Amino acid sequence: MVFFANREKHYVIATAAITTLVLASFNQVGDGFDLILPRLFDTLIGALISGLAVFLILPDWQGRRLHKVASAALANSTAYLREIIHQYESGKQDDLAYRLARRNAHNADAALSTVLSNMLQEPGHYRKKDADEGFRFLVASHTLLGYLSALGAHRGSVSASAQDAELYVAARTLADRFDALAARLAARETPPDPKAVQAELTAVFEREPASAQDDGDDERRLIQGQLLHIARQLTPLHDAAERLIARPAESTPGASTPA
Repeated sequence: MVFFANREKHYVIATAAITTLVLASFNQVGDGFDLILPRLFDTLIGALISGLAVFLILPDWQGRRLHKVASAALANSTAYLREIIHQYESGKQDDLAYRLARRNAHNADAALSTVLSNMLQEPGHYRKKDADEGFRFLVASHTLLGYLSALGAHRGSVSASAQDAELYVAARTLADRFDALAARLAARETPPDPKAVQAELTAVFEREPASAQDDGDDERRLIQGQLLHIARQLTPLHDAAERLIARPAESTPGASTPA
């Protein structure tokens, strides 16, 4: 009963229980004490082999690839942003490229969430508190994807305007910044401070439409508002990425903790 109750979550207790059962069973025919030493010897050899395999061969600790999964989530969200911008320029079309970009962005965000959930099941020695920093990045990634989905929902609702060209250029510059951040995160390189670029882009997205009498101005303000929210995610994503990059160095034995 103890073995079956603990075999999935408490392997040591389950192994001790089944070993006791085996010895007690053989003791019924008079061979119990003869089996203790061979059983103990086999158990120790098996534990040694398993330990070596876990530490040297088999482990796929999620913390080792967390920065890559986070980078992939950001890169796929950026690809989704580029497709949305293209849809605004060329007209609403639920073509294959747009649907793939949307699906890949959601799948990559879900993959990041899964990695973080798996990290919580790993030993703390290997997790190295990366999960806390990863969840900060996940919140920013979820927020970015939510704004992208809202922006994509309004495709085809705005008529062309002379102001749109500047808006699309700024949106592509924003996508370039996200791409650069994703590349730096994948390579574990400290990204540059995005505050200056974010301020420039924010100024463009906050600008009032040229014609105050245009019926499409309300929709255009809505779109500019979504782009403004997306631009404001540069700093949170930058800070979260910087923490993910810095965390291994802080966790290395002998490394000094920054003030």
